[in-house]
Amino acid sequence: MRKLYRAECYRMLHSRLFLLLVLAVALISAVEGWSCALGAQEALANGESVVTEDFYYSLAPYLGVYCAAFISLFLGDEYANGTIRNKLIAGHSRGELYLSYFAVSYTGCAILCAGWLLGSLTGRFRFGPFSYGLRANLACVLAILAFTAVWCALFCLLSAGGRNRALTVVLAFALWFALILAGSGLLDRLNEPRESGGWAYIDGQFVEEPLHPNPLYIGGTLRTVLGIIAYTLPGSLSILINDYSLDRPFLAAALSMGFAAVLLGLGLLRFRKKDLK
Repeated sequence: MRKLYRAECYRMLHSRLFLLLVLAVALISAVEGWSCALGAQEALANGESVVTEDFYYSLAPYLGVYCAAFISLFLGDEYANGTIRNKLIAGHSRGELYLSYFAVSYTGCAILCAGWLLGSLTGRFRFGPFSYGLRANLACVLAILAFTAVWCALFCLLSAGGRNRALTVVLAFALWFALILAGSGLLDRLNEPRESGGWAYIDGQFVEEPLHPNPLYIGGTLRTVLGIIAYTLPGSLSILINDYSLDRPFLAAALSMGFAAVLLGLGLLRFRKKDLK
């Protein structure tokens, strides 16, 4: 498997598409970081409280797009060129092939992640140092690497052995978008207040309404379960990181890695039964 991994890494690092994608990610994050830093400075001038972490991780939800593009195209080439079949004929097992594809996919996505974080440093240089210290930011990066593993496992499950590369790319983007929407909706429900009421603007004037229980508020065991799901799914987790509101990054990292392992197992089962004509 190590030979397969080294060979795939060599192919990845010599791929113009991958190198252009890394460059694009770094440039996009650099421009975004600089722009957000300018906006933060204006907010400070207006008396608002802003810290570097408020905007440094602002592109976290879009990391899934980069992973989707890279993995679906990278593995799509393997199937389209008949490389997978040739490796099987050479004596490699399907399990070795799939694990090597996941490993190199995660390596590539980690490089994309590094390009994003390094590019975003332009905002830090423009605005100022981090406010929450090295340990807190390293914990956040750990959570990012963990949900990146989930994206990789999902897109490998979708892409490995796919016969239509264009369809695979479209499905990967659709999956990313659906998970971001689902994560956003889940967090919106979890952020509902326990009580509603207070001041409201009705018919051109402010009216004070008495506080009453909010029917949309979720409590009890269901809230705990949904909180665990929000810390596990990459869509909701990336939004929490984007807002820098992830209270327990180590728990999120552990849940994400566990979910990625489950998806990896499902991908292995699917790949072993896939007809690779």
